[in-house]
This record gives sequence, C-alpha cells and structure tokens, in this order.
Amino acid sequence: MEVAAYLCGKAASVSCIDIAAVPFERVLGTRIGKMLQGMLEEKGVEFHLNAGVKEIVVEDGKVTGVMLPSGETLSCEVVIAGVGVVPATEFLKDSGLPLSGRGEVVVDGNMCAEGDVYAAGDIARFPLPLIGDSASIGHWQLAHYHGRVAARNMGGREETYSSIPFFWTVLFGKSLRYCGHALSWDDIIFDGEPEEMKFSAFFVKDDKVLAVCSLNSDPVVSQAAELMFQGKMPSASQLRKNPKLSSHL
Repeated sequence: MEVAAYLCGKAASVSCIDIAAVPFERVLGTRIGKMLQGMLEEKGVEFHLNAGVKEIVVEDGKVTGVMLPSGETLSCEVVIAGVGVVPATEFLKDSGLPLSGRGEVVVDGNMCAEGDVYAAGDIARFPLPLIGDSASIGHWQLAHYHGRVAARNMGGREETYSSIPFFWTVLFGKSLRYCGHALSWDDIIFDGEPEEMKFSAFFVKDDKVLAVCSLNSDPVVSQAAELMFQGKMPSASQLRKNPKLSSHL
C-alpha cells in the first residue's frame, strides 16, 4: 500500500492484487481497510481483491503482465511482490535452541534463548505481557529496543522487555498510527468514523484493549501506549460508555 501510494502520479497506472476481500482486514478490520482502499482508489489505484496471481507473463526476458486466476491479464512493466517475511533460521534447526513452528527463536523476557545465546528483532518470539502470550513483531522500533534489552542482559544488567509495540505509516500526507498487538478481537470500538477520515479505534478482546489505531486523532495512540505501559488502559466496558480516551486520563 505504501509503495502504491508513492507510485501514484509517477507511474502510468497502479494496480494492487490481494487474496483478501479487503486490504489489511486481518490487521485493521473491515472499516479501516476499506477506508485505506478508498484513499488509494481516489488517486486512481485499481484493486483486484479475492484474486491472487496465477502467472507473471514474460516476453523476451521482460515482464509484460500479470495473469489473475480468472484468466484476466493486467498489462504492466514492473511487478512488486509483497511476500511477507520468513525467519532465516534454518541453520539453527539442529542447534538445540528453542524454535517456534515458524522458525522464530523463542526467548524469555530478557531476550535470552538459552545460556549465553540471545535473539532480537524479527526472528525473536518473545513474551508480550499485553496479550498474555508470546509474539513475533516485525517493527524496527521493537528490534531497536530488543537489542538494547539483550545487550544490557549480556553485560550483567538484568532488564526485562516492557515496551508497547508502536507503528505508524503515512499515505498521502495522512498518518495512521497503531499501538499494541491484536491478532484477533471480539469487537472494535470507534470514536469517530473511518469513512470521515478522523477516528480512534480500540481493538478489544475479553473486555481488554489490545491495540489502538487512529487517523487525524493525535495524540490518542501515544496516550494509549503510555496507559498500556502503566497498566491503566480503560476497559472495553468503560470505552463503550465513553469512547473518548481523553475522558479517561
């Protein structure tokens, strides 16, 4: 999506192909995903959803198109594939270090895998108290912080991971901010409307706020991250009565 936004006005045309029905629905929910889709469509980006790619068409060594499962072929000169991330830990398979099913190195709160072996960043699966489980999160902010925690523990200064994940991106000058971590949720409580491009969204599960996303509503996400860090984040029940986070500070 960021690449598509950057290419608007630079490329003759831009198309996004996704196997999902709504962009980022798994991470941000349907309403926010549709809002992001609409932002790009207003700039001329075409979406082909519930699709995927059957074949990349090449002629004389050059890309000329992308064929969809339906048989439709989109003409193009450049293909950018967002294939996700796979931990490069195959070499650790027989090392005896604990690995997750995806190949992430499983560490404790000190970023220690075993003995004097530490792991940080994208390849580390670490305890995240916010969700009461372990997680692997590919954000540079966390990788930076993981490294500091690991280094301090290596040097004998015991420190436990305690940060709240924070992420942001900018599309057409509008900054979308997100803190916390929610792989699934029971409900999303909105203060404002995504369709009006101004909102705060609280992702909740079992009456607990796991993540907060906002657009044009600063400093809600920063405030939420601090409340999560202090263990003072309002419950879903409280936010349903009054979704304005400022009223709970």
